[in-house]
Amino acid sequence: VVLALCTRVGYAILVPTTRASRPIMVVSEARAASQAYSAHTEVDAPRERVWAAVLNLEAYPAWARAISKVEVLRTVEGTSTPRAATFTAGAVGLSVSYTLEYTIGDDTVAWVSTGGDVKSIIGQYRVTSLGDARTRLDYSLEVDPGFGVPGFVRRAVTKIVVRTALPELKRHLEL
Repeated sequence: VVLALCTRVGYAILVPTTRASRPIMVVSEARAASQAYSAHTEVDAPRERVWAAVLNLEAYPAWARAISKVEVLRTVEGTSTPRAATFTAGAVGLSVSYTLEYTIGDDTVAWVSTGGDVKSIIGQYRVTSLGDARTRLDYSLEVDPGFGVPGFVRRAVTKIVVRTALPELKRHLEL
């Protein structure tokens, strides 16, 4: 049995991987690809405030329950804008660490994993002003834990991560 730890929320999933030393299910790379999930929310806060919260990685543990530590490794020269950071996240007494490399656009913060306990993490926030101190926040995420997890399970866990992170950030911003 392999324990798949969801890195953004407090959930773990037990995935049986063998029965009498034979795999129950093997997920090929082709089937495993394209397991991204996207969602959005509208926040009662100006775009600048939402943007600042998304870029303030070291404050994530204050509002994202499962993230226990963030260390910014590099910033854009002459600014505090993150370029790379290491996260520690966990649930039920287990933790994972992963390093993300960031690309910052005019209205997007995108990241890709470059190391750690998870094979691949690709994600993006898109921050769009709706006027009147309201902002739309889109979140897209794809996670490959690096071991045989059926695609439907991976997508379900990724969906839980996104559907938990958005309300947590919304609550943080609307306090």
